[in-house]
Amino acid sequence: MWGATIGAMAALGPLAGGALTEYAGWRWIFFVNLPLGAIVFVAALRLVPESRDPTPVRSWDIPGVVTLSLGLGLFVFGLIEGQTYGWLRPDEVFSVGAWEWPVDGLSPIPLAFLAAALAFGAFLVVERRARQALVDLALFRIRSFSAGNTAALIVALGEFGIVFTIPLFLQTVLGLTALEAGAVLAVTAVGALVGGGGAAKLSGVIGPRAVARWGLGLEVVGLLLYALTASASRSAWWLVPGLFVYGLGVGLATAQLTSVILADVPTERSGQASGIQSTSRQVGSALGIAILGTTLAATLASRSESGLVSAGLPRSQAEEISGAVESSGGTAIPSFLDHLPVAAGEALREAGASATRVTALVAAAFVFVGLVATFLLPRQRHEDL
Repeated sequence: MWGATIGAMAALGPLAGGALTEYAGWRWIFFVNLPLGAIVFVAALRLVPESRDPTPVRSWDIPGVVTLSLGLGLFVFGLIEGQTYGWLRPDEVFSVGAWEWPVDGLSPIPLAFLAAALAFGAFLVVERRARQALVDLALFRIRSFSAGNTAALIVALGEFGIVFTIPLFLQTVLGLTALEAGAVLAVTAVGALVGGGGAAKLSGVIGPRAVARWGLGLEVVGLLLYALTASASRSAWWLVPGLFVYGLGVGLATAQLTSVILADVPTERSGQASGIQSTSRQVGSALGIAILGTTLAATLASRSESGLVSAGLPRSQAEEISGAVESSGGTAIPSFLDHLPVAAGEALREAGASATRVTALVAAAFVFVGLVATFLLPRQRHEDL
């Protein structure tokens, strides 16, 4: 049920966000977290039993927090902003307040990646010497833990990245409102609830590893169905079968993969191990949004420019429009449709459909790699298969 809840809420988020955006304003997608956070805080204090390490070493790992945060922040910054500032040569001036990037002919993105690598290296050194490490590296000697975290991170790349890109297609290409796009994605939540509801019983029959693999396999199938049915000329309801199958896979895989990751971890170290596996998913989701967002933007740029030229527009105008479409992630498409010839408008919409198909295939590839990684997991003692 925990896995079903995680998957369902990820899919229901766009529905809630669409309703807030449409009826209250986009700022409320942030404001709503204040009362929800307060409710969860009070409920956790009153309802969740406390658990403690019986032999704690009370110490703060500030260097570990700083180096890991710098490494992750710089790496994600480079992935997300590479399209904006240029992967090697500068496309735009990078500035923070009055300060501007001082190096002519070189984008700040390569330096961000280099600094991230140095920060990650420093983090490993710090953790080996820490009295109470933020991340106990010895946990990664447990095969099920290390392989499971690798699988969880890679799977999250595809799962969360695709949830970011689908609403863009639904709204910019198919013309749905934010609320309507959220309603279509809610089909994924239904699938996740169905899958999660049956995952525990199924796990008792065939084992958690097998359930996780079946779930990941269904995610791949669902994403492939989505890629096959996404079109600028079809109704959004063509996407429902693929999204439902995808959600079914999420419901089956999420909790069972977590169960496998923690199965061999000693009980007294399960708190940190649980935190690490949760962080692996969050890192994967951030990287997935960055990678699939970049894939979406790059595909939009190339397909829209070639499509507009084929539709008869001068190349200079096609480049200008495709640049605006790329930088906006496709949200600029509707603003051009009323001002372009019909053939050019259809070319833009088809570029958006093509981009969402490509991102779905990339997401499916990530989930498939995660599925392959589960075969590195050792057999659990209680498994029959």
